[in-house]
This record gives sequence, structure tokens and C-alpha cells, in this order.
Amino acid sequence: MARVQGGERVTVGPPPAEELAVRLRGVEGVSDVVVQSSRRLSARLNPAHVRAVLLRLRDAEGCWHLSAISGVDTRASIEVVYHVSWRDGVVLSLKAAVPRDEPRIDSVVDVMPAANLYERQAHDLLGVVFVGHPDLRRILLNEDWPADEYPLRKDWKPDPKKRYGGPATGGDARG
Repeated sequence: MARVQGGERVTVGPPPAEELAVRLRGVEGVSDVVVQSSRRLSARLNPAHVRAVLLRLRDAEGCWHLSAISGVDTRASIEVVYHVSWRDGVVLSLKAAVPRDEPRIDSVVDVMPAANLYERQAHDLLGVVFVGHPDLRRILLNEDWPADEYPLRKDWKPDPKKRYGGPATGGDARG
């Protein structure tokens, strides 16, 4: 924590990220907490505990701001990454790995409403199903995009026989 004394910023106690790391270690569903810098840390998140952990972060730790949900195809799994902000500019990235063949994880829209658009994007581009999401319809891809094709997956290749552009674009993936 820091305070201003005589016009200078004085650090009191551990760096902010380390303070949050100490609070997270031992929380059920959270593992591999790593402090990357004074304002950045990451951790693994058991997908079964996503709602409970985000509720705890919101209610007990004051992490009200969900800045993004991103997704990564690691080939072994799809990682859903929740980026939440804490005080003093600390950003925590929680990585939850879900199986590629059935990428499902609970929606957190009711816990953090900002998740709405991020979950729809991850659903569109990576095929992650956010169980309990109120409206998983397309947000980025055209409505006529093939339902079983996810352009951010590493094994995706456009099929030259399919048309990927909709009436609004008049084109296809080949330009």
C-alpha cells in the first residue's frame, strides 16, 4: 500500500500485487499464484470454482472491475482468462482451462455484468459455451457463419467451398 507523505509517495507494507497474492493463496479453486510485477499477477482457476472465486474477489477483495475476458487455444485446452482490477492499479489474470472438445464454463454475467459481451465474443470466436449466459447469440461473426467453425482456434482453416461473408460484406474469407 502507498500513501503520500510530504509530497512523496511512500510505500507501506508489501507491494500491492504481493498483498493480493497472499490473500489468494489458499482460496479454494485458485492455484499457481504468480506475482509478475508490483501491479500484475496471474493464477490458475479451477473452472468449477469460477463463480465462487469471482464473487469472493468482488465482495471480499473489492475487485469490481472486470476489464476483459480473453481466450487462448493452447491446443491441449481452451484457456478462458479473466482480467480483473484491484486497488492501486493491480491487475489479476485468472486462467481457467476447459477441454477443447467440450469447452464449457459457468457464465459470470450475474456476478460481473461486464462479462456479457466478453463471453459472447469468446463463444463466437473460440466456441466456449458459458452455461447460464442469458443471450449467447453472435456478436462479431455474421449470423450465417458456420456453427461449428471458430476462427481463433489454432486448427481452424477456412473452407474454400464455404462462403464466410454475409450479405452485409458481400465477400468471403478469401477477400
